[in-house]
Amino acid sequence: MRLWPRSLFGRTALLIAGVAVLSQMLSVVLLYRSYTDTRQERTAALLATQFKTLALALETIPAPQREHYIRELEARHDVLVLPGTATPGIPTPEGRALRAFEQFFRTLFDQPVTLRWQRGRLWLASPSVQTNIWIGLPFKPLQREIFWQVAGMWLALGGVLGILGALWIARRINRPLRTLTQAAVQVGRGETPHDLAENGPTEIASLSRTFNQMAHNVQRLTADRTLLLAGVSHDLRTPLARLRLALEMLGDNAEVTLTQGMVQDIDDMDHIIEQFLAYVRNGEMEAVRQADLNELIEATTARYRRQGQRITLDLLPLPQLAMRTVAMQRLLSNLIDNALRHGGGEVEVRTRRVEGRIQLSVLDRGPGLAATSSSERPASFGSRLGLVVVERIAQLHQGRFQLLAREGGGLEARVEFVLER
Repeated sequence: MRLWPRSLFGRTALLIAGVAVLSQMLSVVLLYRSYTDTRQERTAALLATQFKTLALALETIPAPQREHYIRELEARHDVLVLPGTATPGIPTPEGRALRAFEQFFRTLFDQPVTLRWQRGRLWLASPSVQTNIWIGLPFKPLQREIFWQVAGMWLALGGVLGILGALWIARRINRPLRTLTQAAVQVGRGETPHDLAENGPTEIASLSRTFNQMAHNVQRLTADRTLLLAGVSHDLRTPLARLRLALEMLGDNAEVTLTQGMVQDIDDMDHIIEQFLAYVRNGEMEAVRQADLNELIEATTARYRRQGQRITLDLLPLPQLAMRTVAMQRLLSNLIDNALRHGGGEVEVRTRRVEGRIQLSVLDRGPGLAATSSSERPASFGSRLGLVVVERIAQLHQGRFQLLAREGGGLEARVEFVLER
């Protein structure tokens, strides 16, 4: 069992609550010491005054009336009087409180006094030779049980208030951090978060200000990268179009093998440029809507079938999925193109629902992946860029893209999407 929380919220709350409870316990201990000392002093002063008064009264009252006075003391005030030859009670019992009480009590007399302790009674010997008696006064030590009952209630109340206060303070501290975490996740997905509020404690405000500046810098760099890739891709297509036109104008004067090779190179370069543009236009600005992934797959593969491509569908019923349909269609096309290019002409598209996730798999019977490196990409740069586009679109939909070795040989390109709950 882990007692120390892993989250900053839990640690902050536990630390503040612990300090509050320890402070309460220390306060109770100090209060107990102060309370007992004050109670002992007042009780000792009261008993000393009573003893002096009774001893003086017994000395001054005539002997014939003294017996009647003693009986009245016992009946009305529970005060006992014994002859000095008796030895009531016991000497000072063990206990710090009683020893401290007796020490303070003796300081209230001008001359030494003899004390004996009995349950519920304190006996004092009169120093007067004339009376030579023991006077037993009612005495009840400090009731610790009552004090600790009140102290326990105080500790419980203080502990609850301390924990509630700690949770409130920890939440106030962690709220901007949680907002910062969510914004960082948005930046990681390529999205542009709203500016964080630059208020609160100095450290939090400074952190929010720095994060906002970083997010703006990332946004600016992304925009510059998009503009650069789009510009380069657009400018490259113009000379490629001229080369293709020149090859077509050569007609029969050109060597067929050389011409076909150049046309293939131009097609490959055009495909790479198309992938660059797809990378730039990864669908971030497209609206999200609920759609049926199976219907999108059927519509996309129909185009390949019209071109004579052999694509097998193994689609199971799926719930609606929040998606950017154009970006998802580009993801599917890139996977199918990669499978057709390297898969030996047999391609299968499969969908499954597994434990709250939707699995989209495009399978082929090509060379596949090395058994020791399931993340290895095909050698073609255009194919690699196409799979990078797939990965970005998958991440844009909070999904995960994997290349796996297919059972029986070949490659499985799998994309998993988490269903909303």
